[in-house]
Amino acid sequence: MNLRHFAFASAFKAIVATRAHRWARGLSQGVGAILMLHSVRPWQGHAFAPNQLLEITPEWLDEALALVRSEGYDLVDMDEMAALIAGPRRDRFAVALSFDDGFRDNRDHALPILRRHRAPWTVHVTTGFADGTAALWWVELEAAIRALPRVTMTVAGRILDHETHEPEAMHIAFDEIYWALRARPEAELRNAIAALGAEAGIDSAALTHNLCLDWDELRALAAEPGLTIGAHTKTHMMLARHPLVDRSTTWPIRLATRPRQARASSRLPVMPASGRR
Repeated sequence: MNLRHFAFASAFKAIVATRAHRWARGLSQGVGAILMLHSVRPWQGHAFAPNQLLEITPEWLDEALALVRSEGYDLVDMDEMAALIAGPRRDRFAVALSFDDGFRDNRDHALPILRRHRAPWTVHVTTGFADGTAALWWVELEAAIRALPRVTMTVAGRILDHETHEPEAMHIAFDEIYWALRARPEAELRNAIAALGAEAGIDSAALTHNLCLDWDELRALAAEPGLTIGAHTKTHMMLARHPLVDRSTTWPIRLATRPRQARASSRLPVMPASGRR
């Protein structure tokens, strides 16, 4: 856990310990919350799991939705949430669920729980993951570090050299390489991780295919009641670094989310009010 995530976790623990989420609710509560989720699967039990912050267990999802229902909150889809945000303030609190990237475990592990709780949900699909042309580079970096006994690369003229024979050393290597490359142009980041993956014998396309829904699976899933399919870019690009956004797609777009690696300051053009649910 890096310093930023540790600070957030500590702040939330303090809020719970003081029950501030109860006594300050009337002062701080807005119209609702959008839960930004990614992977949903049973805990894998790996000591080296730097991307664990991007996954939850089915049990956690089940407990969270039970809590939402027990608190009397409304579970709404993204269209309803957008209307609530734009409309006048109301007394009832609403929660919307967004699952980014299009992971297959959303269907396999989250869907039965969502059905049981009658919860509307949105899958924001990165189209390159669905057709196998884009890389889950942060997952590939994790896989490469796990596979290699030593990782060496040069970033911005600085040699990064790490033995990766045990979990703590793997975490140190991942954090240094991840943040060093995040500060570089996106093409350099992707090329460096692709080269490291090749060195480790990682099949990038197979890795993405094993984790993400393909188009046939998405078409079948689209018939699920309560599901909305939204856009999440073609390649999971860092939008803050791209002044022009390619809006071409087979489906009209109404809902879109910014990839996690994009800074909050990035701006998306307004999407037309028509699209696929």
